[in-house]
Amino acid sequence: MLIKFCFYTFMIALIIFLVIVIWQMKAYKTSGPSYLTLKNDGAITIREYPSITIAQVQMKGDRYHCITSGFRLLASYIFGQNTENLKIAMTAPVMQTHATTIEADSMNTKTEDEEWIIRFIMPANHDKSNLPQPNNPQIKILSLSAKKYIVIRFSGSNTESNLTRHLALLKNYIQSSGLHTVGNPVYAFYNPPWILPFLRRNEIMFEQQVERGEVT
Repeated sequence: MLIKFCFYTFMIALIIFLVIVIWQMKAYKTSGPSYLTLKNDGAITIREYPSITIAQVQMKGDRYHCITSGFRLLASYIFGQNTENLKIAMTAPVMQTHATTIEADSMNTKTEDEEWIIRFIMPANHDKSNLPQPNNPQIKILSLSAKKYIVIRFSGSNTESNLTRHLALLKNYIQSSGLHTVGNPVYAFYNPPWILPFLRRNEIMFEQQVERGEVT
């Protein structure tokens, strides 16, 4: 009798868990920018992105504090705190990168005066010509030109250890492949924090340096 009770309890718990997983996968799926995959090498890809329009803020402090505060500011803009009280669709990912040049294998997350840039990608039907101006002057609307990126995709929480480990994997791949990059790594987060860690999509991206004579 006890074995049967435990079995039914387990099955009910499993069904509830699966329902939650399916619901999270559907409810929190947001659109992202289109891109062309130029090379697929397991968890690492080389992508070509078209020009995109972004809203960004620059914050000072440790990485976690900056992305939390920056997210709130940018969310307020797309939720209507702009000159037209216009609500703009949320897209993914939320992107974060150092505002100043760093060593490629460094997170620099513990320095209180570190500066970070946090970005929201605007929907494809919006650009600088038809987006309202933010009420908050800290928020800037910018256009980024088309670029190629070397990207590693992984799951889990955006802890320092998880990011550091995958940053090292990406850097080793870049070096062993004889590739060259420009600027700092960009951390991209696709899901809210209440999504189960194994369902989350995270990425680290390096802009690929365009070789002389190459057409982009």
